[in-house]
Amino acid sequence: MRLSRDFSLVTLACALALAMVPAVALGATKTAAAPTLSKAASPTPAPLVEGAIDAQIWPAADAQLTAVIVDVSVDPKIKLPARVRIPVPNGAVVQWAGEILGGSASADIQRDFTLHPGAGGGQYAEFTLSVSRRGQIDTSGIPMTARGTVLSTQVDFVQSVSSTSTIFTVRMPAGVSQVKIEPSPVGAPETNSAGESLYPLPTKNLATGAKQTVKVSYNTSPTGATPSAGINLTAVYVVLGVLLVGAISFAAYLLARQGSVGDDDATELEDEEPGPSAPEDVADADAGSPSDDSEPADDPFDLDETDWFGKD
Repeated sequence: MRLSRDFSLVTLACALALAMVPAVALGATKTAAAPTLSKAASPTPAPLVEGAIDAQIWPAADAQLTAVIVDVSVDPKIKLPARVRIPVPNGAVVQWAGEILGGSASADIQRDFTLHPGAGGGQYAEFTLSVSRRGQIDTSGIPMTARGTVLSTQVDFVQSVSSTSTIFTVRMPAGVSQVKIEPSPVGAPETNSAGESLYPLPTKNLATGAKQTVKVSYNTSPTGATPSAGINLTAVYVVLGVLLVGAISFAAYLLARQGSVGDDDATELEDEEPGPSAPEDVADADAGSPSDDSEPADDPFDLDETDWFGKD
C-alpha cells in the first residue's frame, strides 16, 4: 500500500508538473506576441493649385432648371496629384465632380469631393486631380421663370476661390429665338450639330469674393427668330378692324339712304291730288277752255309714276 501510494504520489506529482509546463509556455508566448501599436501617420495631402475657370450656363428648354458646368484647367507643368477648388454658383447643387479626360464623357473619372464655405459668401468644391489637369463639377437647381413662351434665368456666380481667369459662356437650346444675354456676348455664337448655340461672354479677372451676375432670356417659339420675315399680327388686326368698321358704316349708310328714299316717295304719294276726270277734261276741251302746255291732260307720266310707286 505505501509503495503503491508512493507511486501514486510520484505519478500525481509528475502529472501536475506536466500540466503546468504548457500553461507557462503559453503565457510566455502570449506575452512575447503582444504587439506594440504605433499611431499611423495621416497621408500628406496633395498640393493645392489654382487655374483658369470656365463656367458654362445651360438653360433648359422646358422651363424648369438651369444647369451650370464649371471646370478648372491647371498649368500643364504642374505635377500630379494636385488639389483643386471650383466655385459653386449660388443656389446650385453639385451633381457630379471629377477629372475630364477628353473625348467621350464615359471616359471621365468621377472623384469624391467636399464642400466648403468660400470668399464672398459662396461655396467651393474640392477634390484631387490624379490623371488629368482638368477638373469639373456639374451643378443644377437654379430655377427658371416662364411668361408664356418666354423663359428667363439668372445665375449669380461668386468667385469663392482665387483663379488665374474666369470665362463665362451660355449654351442655348436649339430652335429658340429672341435671345437676350447680359452681359452682352462677344462675337457670333458657335452652333453644333444638334442646333445648340454657344455664346462666349467677356473674360473676367474677378477678384476673390467678387460676384458676377448673368441674365438670360429667350423665346421657345422659333417664329421669333426672323421677325423681319414674319407677319405683324397687330397691324393685321388693326387693318381688319378698320375694314370691318368701314363695311358696317357703309351698310348702315345704305340702309339709312333706302329708308329716306322710301319716306320721300310716300310723302309724294300722300301730297299728290287726283287729276280731273276724263269727262270733265273732255267737257272743258269741248267748251273751248284753253289747255296748259306745261301739264297736258293726257300726259301718262303721272300715271306711270303712280303705277311705279304703287308697285314699289
